[in-house]
Amino acid sequence: MKYLIIFILLFFLSCSKDAASLSSNDFSFEYLNVAEKENRTNQIMAYLKPSLEIDYKEDFLIANIPDDLLNAKPNDLEVRLLRIGGRANKTEMLEQYSRVKAQITEWLSKDSNNQYTSTIQDVSLRYLRHLFLEENSTASRQEIEFLLETLLDLQAEDLDVLADAFHKIKPNLSVSKKTEWYNYLKVVYEKNLALINDKALEYKTAYENAKDNPTDRFKYLMYGKDLERRSKSCFHANELLKFTIQN
Repeated sequence: MKYLIIFILLFFLSCSKDAASLSSNDFSFEYLNVAEKENRTNQIMAYLKPSLEIDYKEDFLIANIPDDLLNAKPNDLEVRLLRIGGRANKTEMLEQYSRVKAQITEWLSKDSNNQYTSTIQDVSLRYLRHLFLEENSTASRQEIEFLLETLLDLQAEDLDVLADAFHKIKPNLSVSKKTEWYNYLKVVYEKNLALINDKALEYKTAYENAKDNPTDRFKYLMYGKDLERRSKSCFHANELLKFTIQN
């Protein structure tokens, strides 16, 4: 969803100034020479690049969304919950949490088609990062365990949030949960490393070869930034949980 908004912005930037000289299918600046194409691409990239400079701890990855729901519009209730979780206002988040938790619990008990998987993950990740992981009380640790278990049941993959949550409550977990959850996080860690190793060079080469194509250049910059954040997330998780020194 967030990438769709960025590409719409890119579309309008690429054709707004010279719209009169473009046909409906000409969005690659074919009316410009090579130097002008590259210059126009660089201008667009300079404008859009700051939108990708987000810290890895604030880049909430949503995983395992069914294909038919990838671009689904959230309903009004989902929007209200996402607004609460997205404001990062601790007082308001805490005041609304009982309502949020009740709704998550209801969805989990009834949602056989995974309709609310995206919203549950998004809200849970934000509540962990912006509220409960910054608290140090018995009550907060209980909610961390609830939200972490919810995320793991949904096969979430936002590694840095999951690792921070697990590390925070690990001493309070049963041996079976500790082992099961640690092993899941290690799988996510290894999956991210494999993705980084497999795609880094491909994205770098594609980015460098798209000097006069702003759509492709931005797309591969976006992919590269995603790998960069995943790499930082992996490093952070490994520092906490020591995946690489386990037998």
